[in-house]
Amino acid sequence: HHYFTKVCLLQISLGDQHYIVDPLAGMDLQPLLDALADRPLIFHGADYDLRQLRASFGFQPRKPVFDTMLAAQLLGFEQFGLNAMIEHFFGVHISKKNQKSDWSRRPLKQAQLEYAVCDTLYLQSLADQLRAELRDLGRLAWHEEWCARVVDAAQAPPREPDDDRAWRLKGVSRMSRREAAFVRELWRWRDAEARRADLPPFKVMNNEQILELAETAAAQTSARDLTRIPIRAAYSRRRLSALRQALEEAFELPEEAWPRPVLRTQGSGFRPDNDVLQALQTGCAAIAADLGLAPSVVAPKAALISAMRHQAVAAEDLVEHCGLMRWQAALVESTVAAALRAN
Repeated sequence: HHYFTKVCLLQISLGDQHYIVDPLAGMDLQPLLDALADRPLIFHGADYDLRQLRASFGFQPRKPVFDTMLAAQLLGFEQFGLNAMIEHFFGVHISKKNQKSDWSRRPLKQAQLEYAVCDTLYLQSLADQLRAELRDLGRLAWHEEWCARVVDAAQAPPREPDDDRAWRLKGVSRMSRREAAFVRELWRWRDAEARRADLPPFKVMNNEQILELAETAAAQTSARDLTRIPIRAAYSRRRLSALRQALEEAFELPEEAWPRPVLRTQGSGFRPDNDVLQALQTGCAAIAADLGLAPSVVAPKAALISAMRHQAVAAEDLVEHCGLMRWQAALVESTVAAALRAN
Protein backbone atom coordinates (compact mmCIF):
# COMPACT_ATOMS: atom_id res chain seq x y z
CA HIS A 1 0.00 0.00 0.00
CA HIS A 2 2.99 2.36 0.39
CA TYR A 3 6.39 3.07 -1.12
CA PHE A 4 8.13 3.62 2.20
CA THR A 5 8.23 0.67 4.57
CA LYS A 6 7.08 1.21 8.12
CA VAL A 7 6.15 -0.96 11.06
CA CYS A 8 2.40 -0.53 11.56
CA LEU A 9 1.74 -3.01 14.36
CA LEU A 10 3.61 -4.87 17.06
CA GLN A 11 1.87 -8.04 18.23
CA ILE A 12 3.04 -9.55 21.51
CA SER A 13 1.81 -12.62 23.39
CA LEU A 14 2.83 -13.28 26.99
CA GLY A 15 1.21 -16.43 28.29
CA ASP A 16 -2.54 -15.94 28.06
CA GLN A 17 -2.25 -12.18 27.54
CA HIS A 18 -2.15 -10.84 23.98
CA TYR A 19 -1.33 -7.26 23.04
CA ILE A 20 -1.36 -5.14 19.92
CA VAL A 21 0.84 -2.04 20.09
CA ASP A 22 0.37 0.87 17.68
CA PRO A 23 3.78 2.26 16.59
CA LEU A 24 1.98 5.00 14.63
CA ALA A 25 0.31 6.51 17.72
CA GLY A 26 3.29 8.67 18.67
CA MET A 27 4.22 6.81 21.85
CA ASP A 28 7.80 6.33 23.03
CA LEU A 29 8.34 2.62 22.40
CA GLN A 30 11.95 2.50 23.56
CA PRO A 31 11.24 1.13 27.07
CA LEU A 32 9.14 -1.66 25.53
CA LEU A 33 11.79 -2.45 22.92
CA ASP A 34 14.52 -2.49 25.58
CA ALA A 35 12.47 -4.99 27.60
CA LEU A 36 11.86 -7.18 24.55
CA ALA A 37 15.54 -7.16 23.60
CA ASP A 38 16.40 -8.84 26.91
CA ARG A 39 13.87 -11.67 26.55
CA PRO A 40 14.06 -14.83 24.45
CA LEU A 41 11.78 -14.17 21.48
CA ILE A 42 9.71 -16.36 19.21
CA PHE A 43 9.03 -15.34 15.61
CA HIS A 44 7.65 -17.06 12.55
CA GLY A 45 9.95 -15.88 9.76
CA ALA A 46 12.19 -13.74 11.98
CA ASP A 47 14.34 -12.39 9.16
CA TYR A 48 11.87 -9.86 7.77
CA ASP A 49 10.51 -8.80 11.16
CA LEU A 50 13.96 -8.25 12.62
CA ARG A 51 15.10 -6.26 9.59
CA GLN A 52 12.07 -3.99 9.86
CA LEU A 53 12.50 -3.55 13.62
CA ARG A 54 16.16 -2.73 13.09
CA ALA A 55 15.42 -0.22 10.34
CA SER A 56 12.57 1.49 12.18
CA PHE A 57 13.74 1.40 15.79
CA GLY A 58 17.36 0.19 15.84
CA PHE A 59 16.12 -2.95 17.61
CA GLN A 60 18.66 -5.71 18.33
CA PRO A 61 17.74 -8.86 20.29
CA ARG A 62 20.21 -9.70 23.03
CA LYS A 63 18.75 -13.11 23.88
CA PRO A 64 18.17 -16.15 21.65
CA VAL A 65 15.49 -16.08 18.96
CA PHE A 66 13.43 -19.16 18.12
CA ASP A 67 12.11 -19.09 14.56
CA THR A 68 9.21 -21.49 14.11
CA MET A 69 9.38 -21.27 10.32
CA LEU A 70 12.99 -22.45 10.26
CA ALA A 71 12.09 -25.20 12.73
CA ALA A 72 9.32 -26.39 10.41
CA GLN A 73 11.74 -26.50 7.48
CA LEU A 74 14.24 -28.53 9.51
CA LEU A 75 11.45 -30.99 10.31
CA GLY A 76 10.63 -31.45 6.64
CA PHE A 77 7.30 -29.61 6.45
CA GLU A 78 6.49 -28.75 2.85
CA GLN A 79 3.92 -26.13 3.89
CA PHE A 80 5.60 -24.04 6.56
CA GLY A 81 3.62 -20.79 6.47
CA LEU A 82 2.22 -19.77 9.85
CA ASN A 83 -1.41 -20.44 8.91
CA ALA A 84 -0.49 -23.90 7.61
CA MET A 85 1.38 -24.68 10.82
CA ILE A 86 -1.50 -23.50 13.01
CA GLU A 87 -3.93 -25.64 11.05
CA HIS A 88 -1.62 -28.67 11.23
CA PHE A 89 -0.95 -28.55 14.98
CA PHE A 90 -4.12 -26.95 16.36
CA GLY A 91 -6.78 -27.67 13.74
CA VAL A 92 -7.61 -23.98 13.44
CA HIS A 93 -8.21 -22.46 10.02
CA ILE A 94 -7.42 -18.74 9.80
CA SER A 95 -9.06 -16.82 6.98
CA LYS A 96 -6.67 -14.79 4.83
CA LYS A 97 -9.34 -12.16 4.18
CA ASN A 98 -7.45 -9.44 6.07
CA GLN A 99 -3.94 -10.51 5.03
CA LYS A 100 -3.50 -7.69 2.52
CA SER A 101 -5.14 -4.97 4.59
CA ASP A 102 -3.60 -1.52 4.74
CA TRP A 103 -2.38 -1.79 8.31
CA SER A 104 -1.41 1.88 8.40
CA ARG A 105 -5.05 3.03 8.25
CA ARG A 106 -6.76 3.94 11.49
CA PRO A 107 -8.97 2.94 13.13
CA LEU A 108 -8.45 -0.77 12.60
CA LYS A 109 -11.55 -2.91 12.38
CA GLN A 110 -12.26 -5.59 14.96
CA ALA A 111 -11.75 -8.30 12.31
CA GLN A 112 -8.31 -6.87 11.54
CA LEU A 113 -7.34 -6.87 15.22
CA GLU A 114 -8.48 -10.48 15.60
CA TYR A 115 -6.50 -11.47 12.50
CA ALA A 116 -3.40 -9.61 13.69
CA VAL A 117 -3.33 -11.23 17.11
CA CYS A 118 -3.17 -14.68 15.48
CA ASP A 119 0.39 -13.86 14.41
CA THR A 120 1.52 -14.46 18.00
CA LEU A 121 -1.42 -16.25 19.62
CA TYR A 122 -0.14 -19.77 18.88
CA LEU A 123 3.61 -19.14 18.73
CA GLN A 124 4.56 -20.32 22.23
CA SER A 125 2.67 -23.61 21.91
CA LEU A 126 3.92 -24.08 18.36
CA ALA A 127 7.52 -23.46 19.42
CA ASP A 128 7.21 -25.95 22.28
CA GLN A 129 6.04 -28.72 19.95
CA LEU A 130 8.59 -27.95 17.25
CA ARG A 131 11.42 -27.75 19.79
CA ALA A 132 10.51 -31.17 21.14
CA GLU A 133 10.51 -32.69 17.65
CA LEU A 134 13.84 -31.08 16.80
CA ARG A 135 15.33 -32.46 20.01
CA ASP A 136 14.04 -35.96 19.23
CA LEU A 137 15.69 -35.85 15.78
CA GLY A 138 18.94 -34.36 17.09
CA ARG A 139 18.46 -31.19 15.07
CA LEU A 140 18.06 -28.62 17.83
CA ALA A 141 21.66 -27.42 17.44
CA TRP A 142 21.08 -27.02 13.68
CA HIS A 143 18.13 -24.79 14.44
CA GLU A 144 20.06 -22.73 16.98
CA GLU A 145 22.83 -22.07 14.47
CA TRP A 146 20.34 -21.12 11.75
CA CYS A 147 18.46 -18.75 14.07
CA ALA A 148 21.71 -17.11 15.18
CA ARG A 149 22.68 -16.57 11.55
CA VAL A 150 19.31 -14.94 10.79
CA VAL A 151 19.71 -12.59 13.75
CA ASP A 152 23.22 -11.61 12.66
CA ALA A 153 22.13 -11.06 9.06
CA ALA A 154 19.25 -8.83 10.16
CA GLN A 155 21.69 -6.51 11.90
CA ALA A 156 23.82 -5.98 8.80
CA PRO A 157 23.27 -2.68 6.97
CA PRO A 158 21.22 -3.06 3.78
CA ARG A 159 23.14 -3.24 0.53
CA GLU A 160 23.30 -0.13 -1.57
CA PRO A 161 21.10 -0.61 -4.64
CA ASP A 162 22.86 -1.12 -7.97
CA ASP A 163 21.60 1.77 -10.10
CA ASP A 164 22.46 -0.08 -13.31
CA ARG A 165 20.40 -3.14 -12.36
CA ALA A 166 17.45 -1.78 -10.39
CA TRP A 167 15.55 -0.68 -13.51
CA ARG A 168 16.16 -3.88 -15.48
CA LEU A 169 12.72 -5.46 -15.36
CA LYS A 170 12.06 -9.06 -16.34
CA GLY A 171 11.99 -9.15 -20.14
CA VAL A 172 14.24 -6.15 -20.74
CA SER A 173 17.16 -8.42 -21.69
CA ARG A 174 15.23 -9.42 -24.84
CA MET A 175 14.74 -5.80 -25.92
CA SER A 176 16.95 -3.66 -28.11
CA ARG A 177 19.29 -1.13 -26.48
CA ARG A 178 17.07 1.70 -27.70
CA GLU A 179 13.99 0.11 -26.14
CA ALA A 180 15.95 -0.47 -22.93
CA ALA A 181 16.75 3.25 -22.82
CA PHE A 182 13.02 3.98 -22.69
CA VAL A 183 12.50 1.34 -19.99
CA ARG A 184 15.22 2.96 -17.87
CA GLU A 185 13.72 6.45 -18.12
CA LEU A 186 10.19 5.17 -17.50
CA TRP A 187 11.37 3.22 -14.45
CA ARG A 188 13.05 6.34 -13.06
CA TRP A 189 9.89 8.36 -13.67
CA ARG A 190 7.77 5.71 -11.94
CA ASP A 191 10.13 5.50 -8.96
CA ALA A 192 10.08 9.28 -8.50
CA GLU A 193 6.29 9.38 -8.72
CA ALA A 194 5.90 6.47 -6.29
CA ARG A 195 8.19 8.19 -3.79
CA ARG A 196 6.34 11.46 -4.17
CA ALA A 197 2.93 9.86 -3.54
CA ASP A 198 4.16 7.17 -1.09
CA LEU A 199 2.62 4.49 -3.29
CA PRO A 200 3.98 1.09 -4.33
CA PRO A 201 5.42 1.53 -7.85
CA PHE A 202 2.95 -0.86 -9.50
CA LYS A 203 0.11 1.46 -8.51
CA VAL A 204 1.72 4.17 -10.67
CA MET A 205 2.46 1.90 -13.65
CA ASN A 206 3.03 -1.86 -13.67
CA ASN A 207 6.02 -3.55 -15.29
CA GLU A 208 4.09 -4.87 -18.28
CA GLN A 209 2.85 -1.37 -19.08
CA ILE A 210 6.38 0.02 -18.88
CA LEU A 211 7.70 -2.59 -21.31
CA GLU A 212 4.80 -2.07 -23.71
CA LEU A 213 5.13 1.71 -23.62
CA ALA A 214 8.90 1.49 -24.13
CA GLU A 215 8.47 -0.67 -27.24
CA THR A 216 5.87 1.70 -28.66
CA ALA A 217 7.94 4.81 -27.93
CA ALA A 218 11.13 3.32 -29.38
CA ALA A 219 9.30 2.70 -32.68
CA GLN A 220 8.46 6.39 -33.16
CA THR A 221 10.45 8.44 -35.68
CA SER A 222 10.09 11.90 -34.16
CA ALA A 223 9.66 13.52 -30.76
CA ARG A 224 6.30 14.85 -31.93
CA ASP A 225 5.11 11.29 -32.50
CA LEU A 226 5.64 10.60 -28.80
CA THR A 227 2.84 13.01 -27.89
CA ARG A 228 0.40 10.91 -29.90
CA ILE A 229 0.99 7.72 -27.91
CA PRO A 230 -2.14 7.04 -25.85
CA ILE A 231 -1.57 6.76 -22.09
CA ARG A 232 -4.21 4.47 -20.63
CA ALA A 233 -4.22 5.87 -17.11
CA ALA A 234 -6.00 8.68 -15.26
CA TYR A 235 -2.91 10.67 -14.35
CA SER A 236 -2.88 14.21 -13.03
CA ARG A 237 -1.66 16.87 -15.43
CA ARG A 238 1.63 17.14 -13.55
CA ARG A 239 2.27 13.36 -13.55
CA LEU A 240 1.37 13.04 -17.22
CA SER A 241 3.70 15.93 -18.07
CA ALA A 242 6.55 14.23 -16.18
CA LEU A 243 5.86 11.01 -18.06
CA ARG A 244 5.97 12.78 -21.43
CA GLN A 245 9.24 14.43 -20.42
CA ALA A 246 10.76 11.05 -19.52
CA LEU A 247 9.83 9.71 -22.95
CA GLU A 248 11.37 12.76 -24.65
CA GLU A 249 14.59 12.42 -22.66
CA ALA A 250 14.90 8.77 -23.67
CA PHE A 251 14.17 9.68 -27.30
CA GLU A 252 16.94 12.31 -27.37
CA LEU A 253 19.63 10.02 -25.94
CA PRO A 254 22.50 9.33 -28.38
CA GLU A 255 23.21 5.69 -29.12
CA GLU A 256 26.35 5.65 -26.98
CA ALA A 257 24.18 6.51 -23.95
CA TRP A 258 21.80 3.60 -24.45
CA PRO A 259 22.13 0.86 -21.80
CA ARG A 260 24.40 -2.05 -22.55
CA PRO A 261 23.46 -5.64 -21.69
CA VAL A 262 24.66 -6.91 -18.32
CA LEU A 263 26.62 -10.11 -18.70
CA ARG A 264 25.66 -12.80 -16.18
CA THR A 265 29.28 -13.83 -15.85
CA GLN A 266 30.35 -10.27 -15.04
CA GLY A 267 32.77 -10.28 -12.10
CA SER A 268 34.44 -13.63 -11.49
CA GLY A 269 33.62 -14.97 -14.96
CA PHE A 270 33.24 -18.43 -13.41
CA ARG A 271 31.12 -20.87 -15.41
CA PRO A 272 30.25 -24.05 -13.50
CA ASP A 273 30.64 -27.36 -15.28
CA ASN A 274 27.09 -28.67 -15.67
CA ASP A 275 28.06 -32.31 -15.17
CA VAL A 276 29.88 -31.56 -11.92
CA LEU A 277 27.05 -29.36 -10.69
CA GLN A 278 24.54 -32.09 -11.51
CA ALA A 279 26.62 -34.62 -9.56
CA LEU A 280 26.75 -32.29 -6.57
CA GLN A 281 23.02 -31.60 -6.67
CA THR A 282 22.18 -35.29 -7.04
CA GLY A 283 24.41 -36.26 -4.13
CA CYS A 284 23.08 -33.54 -1.84
CA ALA A 285 19.49 -34.30 -2.84
CA ALA A 286 20.05 -37.92 -1.77
CA ILE A 287 21.26 -36.72 1.63
CA ALA A 288 18.24 -34.45 1.94
CA ALA A 289 15.86 -37.28 0.98
CA ASP A 290 17.32 -39.52 3.68
CA LEU A 291 16.65 -36.77 6.23
CA GLY A 292 13.21 -35.93 4.86
CA LEU A 293 14.31 -32.39 4.01
CA ALA A 294 14.14 -30.19 0.94
CA PRO A 295 17.47 -30.17 -0.98
CA SER A 296 17.72 -26.38 -0.64
CA VAL A 297 17.71 -26.73 3.15
CA VAL A 298 20.72 -29.04 3.05
CA ALA A 299 22.72 -27.20 0.37
CA PRO A 300 21.44 -24.33 -1.79
CA LYS A 301 22.48 -24.40 -5.44
CA ALA A 302 24.46 -21.15 -5.04
CA ALA A 303 26.55 -22.76 -2.28
CA LEU A 304 27.37 -25.73 -4.52
CA ILE A 305 28.46 -23.44 -7.36
CA SER A 306 30.63 -21.56 -4.88
CA ALA A 307 32.15 -24.86 -3.76
CA MET A 308 33.09 -25.54 -7.37
CA ARG A 309 34.57 -22.08 -7.79
CA HIS A 310 36.70 -22.34 -4.63
CA GLN A 311 37.32 -26.10 -4.87
CA ALA A 312 36.05 -26.31 -1.29
CA VAL A 313 36.38 -29.93 -0.20
CA ALA A 314 36.75 -29.46 3.58
CA ALA A 315 33.95 -28.49 5.93
CA GLU A 316 35.82 -25.35 7.05
CA ASP A 317 36.10 -24.19 3.43
CA LEU A 318 32.42 -24.85 2.80
CA VAL A 319 31.58 -22.62 5.75
CA GLU A 320 34.09 -19.87 4.95
CA HIS A 321 33.76 -19.66 1.17
CA CYS A 322 30.32 -21.08 0.39
CA GLY A 323 28.11 -19.68 3.13
CA LEU A 324 27.03 -23.06 4.48
CA MET A 325 26.30 -23.44 8.17
CA ARG A 326 28.45 -25.87 10.11
CA TRP A 327 25.74 -28.53 10.29
CA GLN A 328 25.19 -28.27 6.52
CA ALA A 329 28.91 -28.50 5.81
CA ALA A 330 29.21 -31.59 8.00
CA LEU A 331 26.36 -33.28 6.13
CA VAL A 332 27.66 -32.69 2.61
CA GLU A 333 31.44 -32.55 3.09
CA SER A 334 32.21 -36.07 1.86
CA THR A 335 29.73 -35.87 -1.03
CA VAL A 336 31.13 -32.54 -2.24
CA ALA A 337 34.72 -33.73 -1.89
CA ALA A 338 34.01 -36.91 -3.89
CA ALA A 339 32.29 -35.03 -6.71
CA LEU A 340 35.00 -32.37 -7.00
CA ARG A 341 37.93 -34.82 -6.79
CA ALA A 342 36.34 -37.02 -9.43
CA ASN A 343 36.58 -34.13 -11.86
